[in-house]
Amino acid sequence: MSVNLQVKEFEIKFNKKGMQRKEYICEKFGWKHVHLTVNGHCLVRVKSTDLEVFEETANRHFISIIKRL
Repeated sequence: MSVNLQVKEFEIKFNKKGMQRKEYICEKFGWKHVHLTVNGHCLVRVKSTDLEVFEETANRHFISIIKRL
């Protein structure tokens, strides 16, 4: 039985609180070489198994979800 993991893409912004923990957050979600734009936005991919934790990270104001792609 194979597991088909879906991946969703988001445009996010690291808030001040999140910038202090950026390295940990990126490591948690497996984001390598995250490129921030001048305004602090970046594109990330989140596995379906990590969506609940990702949403909680946003709810706790570490990141803002700008757009669901």
